[in-house]
Amino acid sequence: MVNKIISRASDRMCRDCDGFIPEGSRIIDLGCGSGIVGQKLSEHFKAQVIGADVADTRAKNIPFCLIGDNVLPFDNDEFDICFISFVLHHATNPAITLKEAKRITKDKIIIYEDLAEGFFARIRCFFHKMFYNILAGTWGKRCHFKTQGEWEKLFSDLGLEVAAKKRIGMKKIFFVLETGA
Repeated sequence: MVNKIISRASDRMCRDCDGFIPEGSRIIDLGCGSGIVGQKLSEHFKAQVIGADVADTRAKNIPFCLIGDNVLPFDNDEFDICFISFVLHHATNPAITLKEAKRITKDKIIIYEDLAEGFFARIRCFFHKMFYNILAGTWGKRCHFKTQGEWEKLFSDLGLEVAAKKRIGMKKIFFVLETGA
């Protein structure tokens, strides 16, 4: 059931990325989780996709690299695109994760994130954190949910230019960032 939901969401993400990801790109799916999104990106864009995450929980057999939370084991500009889908709020330090994403990416960083804007969205983010921490066994770990403005300030502070953005309902956002490489 969950994989079907992720698969449908992945199809929508691919359509959102049309025009931003050239066919044949080399993509890192940073925080790939099940690998479903990475597989869809690979098929839709005829791309070379490598999944990377702090734990191997893949349901799809995409190329994979186990990573730490701060330093990514890839060369500078190794990827054309870095795809980060609903992951940054789980990073120990989102700024360090984004610096590393910028270092290994020569073209664009594409981000999907939950937004902590408004009373109900903040409550949803709170329950998201609680549910994740219970499932992951990371009780007490902080999540870094931000508002659109807070994300944009962080991107600017890191020298990342917002090339495109789109709100997805009231609770989520899609960013395309230029790395300036």
